[in-house]
Amino acid sequence: MIELKVQCDCGQRYKFDVEPVNGQMPFSVHCPICGAEGTEKANALLRQNETLLAVAAAPATGPGALRVNRSAYATPVSAPPPITPVASPAAPPAQRPFPGLAQRVATPKTPGKPPNFWMGIVGGLVGALSGAVIYFLIFSYTGFTFRLFAIPVGFFAGLGAHLLGRGEGSKELGGITAILAMAGIVAAQYFVALGWWNKALSHAGAGSGYTVMVATAKEAVKAIPTGSDSEIRNYLAGDEGVAPTAVSDDDVKNFRERNLPE
Repeated sequence: MIELKVQCDCGQRYKFDVEPVNGQMPFSVHCPICGAEGTEKANALLRQNETLLAVAAAPATGPGALRVNRSAYATPVSAPPPITPVASPAAPPAQRPFPGLAQRVATPKTPGKPPNFWMGIVGGLVGALSGAVIYFLIFSYTGFTFRLFAIPVGFFAGLGAHLLGRGEGSKELGGITAILAMAGIVAAQYFVALGWWNKALSHAGAGSGYTVMVATAKEAVKAIPTGSDSEIRNYLAGDEGVAPTAVSDDDVKNFRERNLPE
């Protein structure tokens, strides 16, 4: 089967497959657009195709090539020339060490200790206690009430957690350290306030004792209007619940010197 492509005069091209008979179309063909017969054009294409096939099938003839017997003129193989030994390149001279220049020897790095969370907590606790003690001593013995003194408590707590924890640096350890620092500040303030309270109570007690002494002195003055020895002996005997004769002269003298105003 041969595929033919016919171009009609109207410009339409159409193709079809055909098995030629004696180099001619076995049937007639027409243009599918204008209906013009294209059998002659198809026969012309078949004749052109047969010419091309005949030219391709013809053997290529040409003058015979001259054959040369290469073995008759083979040149004798000569031995290869001897290989001249080549001297190997000289090794570079060894460098002489400069005097006073020590060679650098790479020392192996020993791995440091791993971070420790629990030791960090212990360090935070120790630091918070140290800062709280300093805070308490400053407030107790200097009387300064500067509130920024609480900052060293947090500093010592963080420093202790960092040193003993070997740079553990987790958020959990930071939060626990902050809680310990706050607890240290509160404890220091509590003991400072407790010291102030005890001091106030001691002053109040001293004031009440003085009041009692004044009341006793007034009562003695009323009981001993003239300040004679007999009045003093009777007052002491009544106060102690004994007979007046049991009160010695030394007791009377001591009472006069200590309890009676001059």
